[in-house]
Amino acid sequence: MLFRSSLLGARLAETILPEPLKGSIRKAVDRQLMNNEKGMPDEVSLESLVATISHRSHVETEVFGIIFTAWEQHHTLKVDYTKIGYNETRNFTIEPHVLTLFDGCWYIKGKMIAKGDWDCAEWGYPDMILAITRIKKAELLDTSFETDQRIVNE
Repeated sequence: MLFRSSLLGARLAETILPEPLKGSIRKAVDRQLMNNEKGMPDEVSLESLVATISHRSHVETEVFGIIFTAWEQHHTLKVDYTKIGYNETRNFTIEPHVLTLFDGCWYIKGKMIAKGDWDCAEWGYPDMILAITRIKKAELLDTSFETDQRIVNE
């Protein structure tokens, strides 16, 4: 767990720090990886953990933990989500391809698989971004997915 925490911390630090610190952190992590297991499943792509920080918004610990696990293990999520200005909560099933911190708010970006009980196949599973602060409930599903590099690169 200690090495995993160090690796995630280094990835976040190298994302938000400028050169030469960014390069130094990358080299240090590369040296550690040559001598140790990274402490995470092989399919985890650390480049899809992106951070940009200016302020911080509140995120429910349990919700974030489920979302992080889904991102890390490439599993779909079912979430209850409340949009800005709406009193109703909507249900989405999403593949969380990217976990990002932008301006102090955490987001997941991925493909919408279902909206409520409606399968989104006829839409071609559109991309969507959800603010984690607006997710009231998250459920880890058994279905898995392969990371879409196009979504990560965007």
